[in-house]
Amino acid sequence: MKWSFYNLLCIEGDLLYKPRMSYKTSLRFFNRYLKIAPLSLALWRSAEAQELEKYKLKKPILDVGCGFGEFGGVFFSRQIEVGLDIDHKEILRASATGKYKKTVIADAKNLPFKDYTFNTVISISTLEHIPNNSQVFKEIYRVLKPGGCFYFTVPTEELFQGLLIVNFLNVIGLRSIALIYYRIFNKVFKHVFIPSEKIWLTITRSTGFNIEKVQGTFTKTLLRIFELALPFALPSQLGKIFLGRRLVYALDIKLFIFRPLVRLIKSDSTYKGNILVFARKPQKTRGN
Repeated sequence: MKWSFYNLLCIEGDLLYKPRMSYKTSLRFFNRYLKIAPLSLALWRSAEAQELEKYKLKKPILDVGCGFGEFGGVFFSRQIEVGLDIDHKEILRASATGKYKKTVIADAKNLPFKDYTFNTVISISTLEHIPNNSQVFKEIYRVLKPGGCFYFTVPTEELFQGLLIVNFLNVIGLRSIALIYYRIFNKVFKHVFIPSEKIWLTITRSTGFNIEKVQGTFTKTLLRIFELALPFALPSQLGKIFLGRRLVYALDIKLFIFRPLVRLIKSDSTYKGNILVFARKPQKTRGN
């Protein structure tokens, strides 16, 4: 097979204008995230939001690793009970979104809540940033009520094989350079733990959860658009570092130009570089 830039980008017929049923949902999330984030992150977050919206989240809800409310501030149409993060500056901004009745500064390895407090816990793109995160799973299990649900998104080691530059370097025989690029990629995003899907699920089950559903959140094509758009996120990220907020500019123009990309926001059962896991605490817990 002859490799070209086009077939590195578009895998298995995943074309830009392929029709799909959830276009309006994708567009709604994409428009909202693009108002607060660069294109690359808006695509990633929209894909995660679209998958999570398939579930009915029962209150009270805890958002672990809520950051400055980037995900929850867009995803939730009404207030939820608690947003939690370890960064006090992020928590101040999360509180300002008005989407949390209460915001808490705490380490997810030591949640300041009583046993059986919440019906639902979510954690979006957080656990991969925490070393030795099995304690986080134990704490979430503890604060959930029996029958409570835990939804989390995390990247897996399949992320490596989906990246455009990794594939290009591998094709031309530069496998060692591909590994270096991947290490840099993870360092930039502060990823400290990206195991296989199997290991993520093993940690979840060993805590006591039952796995109800595992779903990839995006296609390889969307991942590669995300990757190509990363350099254009630099001004926005510099604004966040030096000014405390992301710089979002030319919003109307961006919405017009990038709207066709909305049709790429969909999941792929064959690719799980990033997954949404739905786990449930049994009605009868250990020790009962």
